[in-house]
Amino acid sequence: MAETLSAPPQVFTWDEIKRRSGKDPERWLVIDRKVYDISRFHKRHPGGSRVISHYAGQDATLLYNQMKH
Repeated sequence: MAETLSAPPQVFTWDEIKRRSGKDPERWLVIDRKVYDISRFHKRHPGGSRVISHYAGQDATLLYNQMKH
């Protein structure tokens, strides 16, 4: 059986997440300690771009779980 090697997970600092979320076109947010690039998705978000973009550069875990996704 062949052994599969995977790259270690990429680690970002909060400063980098905030820096990449401050100006268009990039928007990142964090849910459950995972960083998501929502740069393209935010315009298609069912609740609207403003809702999801408000949390860019932040930990949106609590809100995400409250919305029962």
